[in-house]
Amino acid sequence: MALFGFDLPGGIGEVGGDNDEFLLALHPMDRHLHRVFRDMEDRQDSFPAEYRIVRPDGRTRWMSGYGRVVDRGPDGEARRLINVVTDITERKAMEEHSWRMIRPPFPFDRNMPSHCPGFPGE
Repeated sequence: MALFGFDLPGGIGEVGGDNDEFLLALHPMDRHLHRVFRDMEDRQDSFPAEYRIVRPDGRTRWMSGYGRVVDRGPDGEARRLINVVTDITERKAMEEHSWRMIRPPFPFDRNMPSHCPGFPGE
């Protein structure tokens, strides 16, 4: 959990309940994904995940992960998972920059040909 900014004694954290480190770290606008991920782990053996966290120092980071269920209870509920998580904050920043570069600076409207000589359809 060092990627999340947590130091867990003995490397053991809490899953579920009020002190679930993963749920507490999720960005407030991504907290709904916690239930989505829990539902996926009960239905699938593996799944991708992308979400934001807020570190204890207040910085927001983007994470990309892949979860794999390695043990299920008799009812099929996931009991043990292995997760691989990578910080993709820099990639997300580059994607946002690229999007801003290709997005027109003004909304498209029917009058565009009169504003842009040579516009197709003029």
